[in-house]
Amino acid sequence: MKFKKQVSLIALGAALTSGSAFAQQSLPTIEIGATPLRSSSRSAARPSPAPVQAAPGPAARSAPSAARVAQPAPITAPAPYVSPLVTYQVPASVHVVSDREIANSRKFNVADALVRAAPGVTVNDVGGNPSFPEVDYRGFVASPYAGVPQGLAVFQNGVRINEMWGDTVNWDLIPSVAIDNVAIETGNPLYGLNAIGGAIVLDMKNGFTWQGAELDLRGGSFNRRQGAFQYGRRIGDFAMYAAGEAAGDSGYRYFSGSQIKRFYGDLGWRGENAEVHANVTLGSNRFGASGPAPVDMVAANKASTYTTPQTYKNQVMMFDLNGQVQVNPTTKLLGDIHYRGYNQARVDGNTTEFECEDGEAFCETGDGAATGVPNFFNAAPGGPALGAIDRTWTRINTLGFTGQINNTDKIFGFPNKFTAGVNLEHGFTNFAANEELGIINSDYTVTGFNFFPHEPAAGISPVKLSVSNYYLGAYALDSLDLTDRLTATGGLRYNRASVQMYDQAGIALNSTNVFDHINPMGGLTYKLTPQIAAYGSYSVANRAPTPLELGCSDPNRPCLIDSFLVSDPPLKQVTSNTIDLGLRGGFRPADIHPSFGMLPGTVQWSAGIFRTNAFNDILSIPSSINGRGYFTNAGNTVRQGVELSMRYAGERLSAYVNYTLTDAYFNSQNWLGAPANPAALVVGSPSILVNPGATLPGIAPHRFKAGADYAVTPRWKVGGDLVYAAGSYLVGDWANQFGTLSPYAILNLRTSYDVTKALQLYALVENATNTRARSFGTFFETDSINFANFSNPKMVSVGPPTAFYAGMKWNFGAEPSGWMASARDQLARERGEDAPTPRKWAGLYAGLNAGYGWGATTDVNVYPNGFGDRFAQLWNEKILAEEPEDDGAAWWGLFQPTAPAFANSGIANVSRSGFVGGGQIGWNYQDESSVVLGAEADFQGTIFRGKGAYNGSLYERAGYIDKPEGGGLESLVITRQAVGGGSVSAGMDWLGTFRGKVGYAVTDTLLAYGTGGLAYGEVHASAAHFNASSIQRENDVGVLAWNYANPAALGGSSYSGVRAGWSAGGGVEWMFADNWSAKAEGLYYNLGAVDLVSLPLATVCSSQATNTSGGACARGQASADRIAPGGLLWANSPVSKVQFDGVILRAGVNYHFNWGSNLF
Repeated sequence: MKFKKQVSLIALGAALTSGSAFAQQSLPTIEIGATPLRSSSRSAARPSPAPVQAAPGPAARSAPSAARVAQPAPITAPAPYVSPLVTYQVPASVHVVSDREIANSRKFNVADALVRAAPGVTVNDVGGNPSFPEVDYRGFVASPYAGVPQGLAVFQNGVRINEMWGDTVNWDLIPSVAIDNVAIETGNPLYGLNAIGGAIVLDMKNGFTWQGAELDLRGGSFNRRQGAFQYGRRIGDFAMYAAGEAAGDSGYRYFSGSQIKRFYGDLGWRGENAEVHANVTLGSNRFGASGPAPVDMVAANKASTYTTPQTYKNQVMMFDLNGQVQVNPTTKLLGDIHYRGYNQARVDGNTTEFECEDGEAFCETGDGAATGVPNFFNAAPGGPALGAIDRTWTRINTLGFTGQINNTDKIFGFPNKFTAGVNLEHGFTNFAANEELGIINSDYTVTGFNFFPHEPAAGISPVKLSVSNYYLGAYALDSLDLTDRLTATGGLRYNRASVQMYDQAGIALNSTNVFDHINPMGGLTYKLTPQIAAYGSYSVANRAPTPLELGCSDPNRPCLIDSFLVSDPPLKQVTSNTIDLGLRGGFRPADIHPSFGMLPGTVQWSAGIFRTNAFNDILSIPSSINGRGYFTNAGNTVRQGVELSMRYAGERLSAYVNYTLTDAYFNSQNWLGAPANPAALVVGSPSILVNPGATLPGIAPHRFKAGADYAVTPRWKVGGDLVYAAGSYLVGDWANQFGTLSPYAILNLRTSYDVTKALQLYALVENATNTRARSFGTFFETDSINFANFSNPKMVSVGPPTAFYAGMKWNFGAEPSGWMASARDQLARERGEDAPTPRKWAGLYAGLNAGYGWGATTDVNVYPNGFGDRFAQLWNEKILAEEPEDDGAAWWGLFQPTAPAFANSGIANVSRSGFVGGGQIGWNYQDESSVVLGAEADFQGTIFRGKGAYNGSLYERAGYIDKPEGGGLESLVITRQAVGGGSVSAGMDWLGTFRGKVGYAVTDTLLAYGTGGLAYGEVHASAAHFNASSIQRENDVGVLAWNYANPAALGGSSYSGVRAGWSAGGGVEWMFADNWSAKAEGLYYNLGAVDLVSLPLATVCSSQATNTSGGACARGQASADRIAPGGLLWANSPVSKVQFDGVILRAGVNYHFNWGSNLF
């Protein structure tokens, strides 16, 4: 029997997923295991229905005659089942997750969907935010966190999306609803750099492969609200597709909320022998990443956070133009050119390496080196805890292209498939970082006080770096069918990586690094039977060190990854070889025995073993300097194991089960840094000796997954899945001396009900057993914060608790609608047929709007928030010590603590106004009455901006006059005066609402309505403050002893984020033509208020103070109690309360599709 020489993802997806498919979807023709550029699409088609018995022929339908008796039709045996996995020619492990499986998991992020269904995949919850996952496959990771050595390459439509700065993968920027399928492939060096653990390949939808319209809305635990839409249409040779997702939540840990917005769009053209696609990916997201917390804190409160803020702001803009042309029946040319722009701003609150001792003028580093950092608080035991806020800004622009040829000419009569190509990526990175010192508060938040250290010797100074990357690859792959059963595959790739670093703040980071390598591969596949095939392969891969790793690889000068980089010795590139062996196949249970007749579907299975040897593996190592680390070549490592997978797909039931054993260990002896490791502390060494055979930390050895979905009725479905992972060793426990984290199992349940063909309601229970998984852990120094009382040096990330969600999905299919429906109706009228006469206001509509808006509450109150008034404390002590009241002073008085703060109080009038414009989509219901009920969602951009100022002053005296008795001076008058003020600005970038509507049709064409519901929008506000002060002393009334002008104190704060509130209003709408209406509407919105707490305005003693008062601006009762020049006098953090509410007047136009007009 002859077998097909390749299999497409449409065949594989149909075999591995449920038979009940969505109406307007099909999968593109993509050769599994091929090269990065693939065939783009095929015609959208409904999946084939289940086989039915053929209708009887004419002879059978007519009555039999007496002269002729119908002969029975010959009975033929059914054809034997051929598993699509057997036709796979990939000599390595490949796992495919279809868009239906992603949608069925109901997960917002593709990484979470892979955890559910893909064998061997887990997520390490490093940051405590599910939108920021670190994906682990076979012990190699694709992580969004800089400083994590990466081992997986990720491709989107053939474009490598590992960011060039640190090879990070930002899963949050990938619109999961737009994914057609995901393939996890191993043993294929054609995917280029950093594929030592394999490649995750994402193929996106387009208008040829997905057609229809879909809207999905959901809400639930942790203030979760999210929405997604997708729309696809084909018009002749052209097709379009658009998809967008937005979500927000407050997070399940403190300070771990998320705001996500992402979009994907594709325009395509397909001719007889050619196809072209242009697509765009956009995203703008904000996260709080809480990170691991000490187990002592977790035991008391699992939502706790250790040192914050820890926030990320990610933005991406990617454009891709790709196409293919069929030169002749056996040759195809493919090409791609793309641009990717990525920006990240990160804020990270930490403990600091600066140690400030009581009585010392300046602080020291952790290893005792002197610095120029003043001892601001003269910290005694129990005094303020010094912390730091590290900020980084990363901007990456990448240009790339790929050219490829596919050929299927026979070689010596043998069927053959040959692919060759070349790829070039050029990246430009601008990186900047600084550190601001601050105070660690009792809730472990860090408040900066506007001091930015510049200590090059300690590796803490502002960084400004430019990087130029060139990645060149040339590849070839050939698959030759030696027989109908045996296929030999061979491939080769040449990689060359050039990394040039340009220090914009000096010369220490200047360097040029070039790495190249040739990666061969070879393998065989053999079809044992129509149901079973065997495969085996050997492949080589390499990973060049990233600019981040090259800039931080010296253990003697560790970095605060990735804030501060230093000049370092070069790293070696990582190379690897991988062996994959296994069997795969499929069968129909009903063919095995009649008792399995209850399972009419098919089973697909695979079983394999793998081993990857990595040489000069790169690890991130902690330093003995608190909060620092460095990258090093850690010798050789091994990751080997077993993968077992089985899936069943039937008409009513679909299920899967898989298991992966991952044995990951060191294969050479090393000394690795582990300063917080208790074993290292006991012996007084900063490093741990690691012997061959020690397990690699952070990798779960056992991973088990199972899931099922069952259609109880044609409309009602229930399902669930289970994910189990064994505990891993803590990162930093290189010698495996402190046990593993606890294993965990997560059970998720789901159900859905199809109200109509177009409307589905669903509910989810995530983590039904409330298992608080601990998938990541490490060590920390328990004495880093002076007021904290930690005894256990372990810290862990804790997974989310039980969560409940509910949602609804509208699927409008691809029936004629809009202008296409109008054309159909017009044609019917021309033919004299009765055109449909839908109700005027019922059904789906969409349109545009524009107008003007202004703020309702424009007064911004600025409140004082003073603290740390040591000036008043010391002078009050001295004045009271002189006992002016007992001695009969003519006048005496004390300073009011924190009084200078009142110079920064007042009202700033911030009048916000500007243009607003956008679009809306909604649905109305109207029965035979004139009452119209509906729901509408809108989204519009705004240019609401406003700015105002305030000012204030303070004059205050303390001391005594004419004290006739007792010791000391007869008169002492201390005066302080301050002038303060500042500016406040506020605005809104966009506004959306989701509202209910109640209306009354005054006439057939005029509707009056009221509306109200949810409002949400992205707002921003900032405040800048100053406080200029002076102090005077008079020993005799009217005679100045000294007069000092203190340095002006500056501070400010800002806020930017998405806020939710409410809106209400009303309007009128006029149906001026068939399907067209115009409206006028007024709307009030209220998104609540934001308190802008300023960075401290710290007023310090003037340098003019020389010998007066003992060389100080203030002194207390004891001569040692004094404030020297540069010492803190008082501080203030003004609070500006900004209210985000306003009124919008707008006009708009709507087009009424009449979809759903008869829904009920």
